[in-house]
Amino acid sequence: MKNKGIIIELTSLLDVIFIILFGVMMQLQQEQEQIKIDTESQLAEANQQVEEALQQVEDIRKEADEKIAEALQTAEELNSKAFANQNALNSFAQGNLITVYLEYLPDGIISITEQRNILAEISLELSEDVISARILSAIQESSIAEQEVILCALIYDGNTALYKDVLKLNAVLKNISEERPDFYCASMNTSKN
Repeated sequence: MKNKGIIIELTSLLDVIFIILFGVMMQLQQEQEQIKIDTESQLAEANQQVEEALQQVEDIRKEADEKIAEALQTAEELNSKAFANQNALNSFAQGNLITVYLEYLPDGIISITEQRNILAEISLELSEDVISARILSAIQESSIAEQEVILCALIYDGNTALYKDVLKLNAVLKNISEERPDFYCASMNTSKN
């Protein structure tokens, strides 16, 4: 008898191989889709971080621009104030300043002068507010009034001036300088003691 050999049917084996191959292909496709989803998620997150970083850079730039603008404005103001102060010092060097003399003729009198021209004479008996208003009025009548910075000198003789009168005048001049920040006044005692 002749042996025909073993007959193997490949149909069912091929079906199993195709099923396994199909399962592997499906798994690979799912893994590719998951990788695509993960990549898109990471890309979106990276884009979000880039946008946040760009926004932070923009905020820092705006803040820096504001600080630079403030610094420039402050520098311009300081330059303007320095120019006004220099003009006042130049005017002072030429003898232009407001002088407040405390004198006792028959009674206490305050003489407001500019380059020896009497602008006003005020009695010490008046209240501080009235004296302050009259000094301001006298300053407005002077040629120095148009300057941005006004220099003033309170001159009194410490041997004859009453301490309460000097205090009163200093308080008046301090009030004026608070009302007008461009008004500077120094006190000078002419007594030799």
